[in-house]
Amino acid sequence: MSDQEQTTGTATDALRELIAADEAAANDYLVESFLTSAMLALFHARRDAGLTQAQVAQKLHTKQSAIARLEADFSGGMSLRRYVEFALACGVLPFDLTLAPVETLRQFALIDPAAARTAEAVEVWRTTCQAATQQHNPCPEQVAERLAPTANCADGAAEEGAQAISK
Repeated sequence: MSDQEQTTGTATDALRELIAADEAAANDYLVESFLTSAMLALFHARRDAGLTQAQVAQKLHTKQSAIARLEADFSGGMSLRRYVEFALACGVLPFDLTLAPVETLRQFALIDPAAARTAEAVEVWRTTCQAATQQHNPCPEQVAERLAPTANCADGAAEEGAQAISK
């Protein structure tokens, strides 16, 4: 392909290709996605509570600028304890965390890279795929190639499962 030719497809398509082709890049994407989601949850918790950064800072005995830095830190530098204290200052606490095999989350991300990676979402996806497998309806080739051998699913079933959890 010449330098002037352009690749067609969406950013989601490119992300799917990257996740499918490069395990290290897939892991990096999953880590960054988790950290971003966690930090956005704190930001929204503060906003939903109607609190300013200065008010949260007062509750945490720090300065507003420190809260601004915490909210802008998508690198994962905040300690888990500080994360929970920040959440508590906003009147919320995170649910218990659930860990899942990396390959399961990678396969789930192939279906919809932007879908929330929650235990509930993955369970809906698995259930949808298992039901389709019991009906002996395999996934289309492009999806089946990306799914673990035990996760074959009906035409569109994986996408439907991912959409069901986003509602």
